[in-house]
Amino acid sequence: CGSGSCSGSTNTCASGGSLPSGRGCADDTECGSGSCQTNACAAGTNLPAGTGCTSGSECGSGLCSGETCDVGSNLAAGVACATGEECGSGVCTAGVCSAGANLPAGAGCADDSECGSSVCGVGLTCAAGTNLPSGHGCATHGECASATCAADTCAAGANLPGGAGCSVSDECASQACTVARTCAATTTSTTRTTTSTATTVTTATTATTAT
Repeated sequence: CGSGSCSGSTNTCASGGSLPSGRGCADDTECGSGSCQTNACAAGTNLPAGTGCTSGSECGSGLCSGETCDVGSNLAAGVACATGEECGSGVCTAGVCSAGANLPAGAGCADDSECGSSVCGVGLTCAAGTNLPSGHGCATHGECASATCAADTCAAGANLPGGAGCSVSDECASQACTVARTCAATTTSTTRTTTSTATTVTTATTATTAT
């Protein structure tokens, strides 16, 4: 039997559940892939943990062990999952990892918009950022303009120089955070004072009267 179970009372193969590809089947519900073709389970794709498989390529986690898809970790959005712990975003919805937001470097991703660094790089993981404004996802202090990464988020800075990443003007030495979310340069104003000295010359005229 494809299910590996024969009913002794009826001498018939019992129905299977989540059978791996290649196993005998009578209908789609017996197969991990959800597809029974010509009395054999078809290969699956992006299958969640616990589903029948014959190779890792069928599993969302990329891992097949003992004809069952293994639990994944740090999976990108759109990849099959069984629990949120498997996903980079930490959220598994309807058997698929949900897209993340403001994720730190190293987290699973499918699009740049999910990452604090705005870069989803090689291996579908968020790349490390540089000069990140406060509130952005981070993994190390060096990624943040404030040089402080706490709870996977860049902390607010103080007295930051021109060009440093910022979210509000109070973080900048210039007290100006631009639309590009960088501190404006500090403007130094020089005042020249010219002192004019006026000299008054008084000429005294002595009149002599002859009698």
